[in-house]
Amino acid sequence: MAPSGKKDTKAAKAAKAVKKSQWKKTRKPRYSVVFHRPRTLIRSRDPKYPRQSAPSLPKMDAFSVIKAPLTTESAMKKIEDNNTLVFLVDVRANKKQIKDAVARLYDIQTRKINTLIRRVMEHAGVDGWAPPWSGAGAVRGLEGSVEGEREVVRRRGAEKGPDGQKKAYVRLTPDYDALDVANKIGII
Repeated sequence: MAPSGKKDTKAAKAAKAVKKSQWKKTRKPRYSVVFHRPRTLIRSRDPKYPRQSAPSLPKMDAFSVIKAPLTTESAMKKIEDNNTLVFLVDVRANKKQIKDAVARLYDIQTRKINTLIRRVMEHAGVDGWAPPWSGAGAVRGLEGSVEGEREVVRRRGAEKGPDGQKKAYVRLTPDYDALDVANKIGII
């Protein structure tokens, strides 16, 4: 047999090291009671192909923002007295879009824009029709007759009342005259 001396002790040490790991798990001390997620690398996007084949066109251009100028008596009074034009506009349009659309379509500067949405009546529908039992829009004394129905239809068409549409009062700057602009548009 081979002499055993240093080799045994060396082998014994190696066996002991294999059985018992030298690495010890130590717990990292925490100095705060709350956990803050460590900041990790955030890479910038690098797409390999465009996700949209073509960019979409804006839904609210100047022609869809402004529907029509309003030509009622009260609107004409506003034109004459307050240097203000009245337009029916898209319900989704905001004041900045209305201002830009008026400037683009009619080449005028606006001083101020007020908007309102015509309230839809409780019983009358959006198109002005109401069920006969609701009593909305019935002419007194003529209910049920043919003349009464014609009168109701005529009144509804003439008043252009609450139908849920948006109205914009466009006040012009002093260097523009609303009467001249209305003539150019073709309102008057």
